[in-house]
Amino acid sequence: MRDNNSVAGLSQRSIPIDQAHLLFDLHGVLISKSEQSRQYNAFLVDFITANFDLSRDSTRKAIQKANEEWYGFGEIAKNLPPDRILEVYEERNAQWTHNCFQGKFRGDNTRMAEFLEYFIPANFCSLYPEVRDTLQELHELGIKMSLASSAFTRHIYGVLAGCNLFGFFEKIIGLDTTKYLKSNIGYFQKALEIISTPAEHCIFVGNSVNEIKFPRALGCRVITVTRDQLSNEPFSEHDSQPITTQITEKADLVLPDLSNLKDQLFQHKLLLL
Repeated sequence: MRDNNSVAGLSQRSIPIDQAHLLFDLHGVLISKSEQSRQYNAFLVDFITANFDLSRDSTRKAIQKANEEWYGFGEIAKNLPPDRILEVYEERNAQWTHNCFQGKFRGDNTRMAEFLEYFIPANFCSLYPEVRDTLQELHELGIKMSLASSAFTRHIYGVLAGCNLFGFFEKIIGLDTTKYLKSNIGYFQKALEIISTPAEHCIFVGNSVNEIKFPRALGCRVITVTRDQLSNEPFSEHDSQPITTQITEKADLVLPDLSNLKDQLFQHKLLLL
């Protein structure tokens, strides 16, 4: 993985700062996916064992198994119509809750799942070290920023509460507001509608192939952050180059993290004062 800054696609015009809108992915860009998962599972074990007569060992195993079953949702959802995606999500979320609690919770598993999705991430923060200062710098310049995640917005709000980030973002975009996964260009079309910004004034900051090819197809500028492992999925079945080469060629800017984002935006003429 490259650890130096690289830039491509600079034939497009710079975006005036008062017209620009930065659209950030959440997991892997602002917060650590691995640390979020570790803290989430640890807090869930504490919560369940404090309220139900279950051992920590059996609870850890139940959560691990429930998580493994949940991970197949993305592949299933790719072939579903938008409204059905949300229904299947809620169904699988309720089943996940039932499995984590090993059937001991006698209430409505759907309501418990909704509660946990906000409550747990609101109790800790897995923000990358430089993120808060970077967001503050951009905020002080008056740059509009929003969040775009594949998670449900109730989970996103929980993360924002845990990290005290509410003041930075104009819009919070999730699975329930777009009814699409990021494997579908419809997600990004809907995101642009929600932030009321033309594509040519939007800069998407992400860490996956889909977060390059779909925003670029719509006319957005793209910054890719490489700190977490990137998806190995190619841009198309015809691409034979290494994924790192494809990303460098197709993203407007490739950065190892967000520590120099403000300076890079102006240095590489993505933004214009």
